[in-house]
Amino acid sequence: AGKQLLAEREALLERFRKELAADDLAPQLLTASDADTAALIDAALSKHQRTVHEVHASIELQKPALAHIVTANAKCAALRESRDELYDNQSRFIQSLMSAFESFRVVQTKAERGRQFYTTFDERVKAYMQLLQDQGAKSVAAATAAASAAS
Repeated sequence: AGKQLLAEREALLERFRKELAADDLAPQLLTASDADTAALIDAALSKHQRTVHEVHASIELQKPALAHIVTANAKCAALRESRDELYDNQSRFIQSLMSAFESFRVVQTKAERGRQFYTTFDERVKAYMQLLQDQGAKSVAAATAAASAAS
């Protein structure tokens, strides 16, 4: 409704501007006597009184609508403010989640590297222990064979 009233007022003002532009009093004012000049201007202006009255009436009609819009806007201000605060909180929360996910990915990558390291380390320790057992068994067998040969 507010946009319609504004459009109507703009149309009235545009019509008024066109009417004024169409009135060219210059030739009449140049040929008129000083006494007739005031009457000529009054006559020219009186042609536009209807449009001027319509513009004033439109403005008066818009005053209650404007007051209603201002009141509604004031009521919505708190709602808009809380909505904006909610959006800000949501945005911060989403950024926090994204940051936490990135940190998780870094930790996950490092944990996987650590797991691979310890798996390889465990395999090497087991292989070394097996080598020591094999060498120990060979040493025992050699010592036993040497002891048997000596007896």
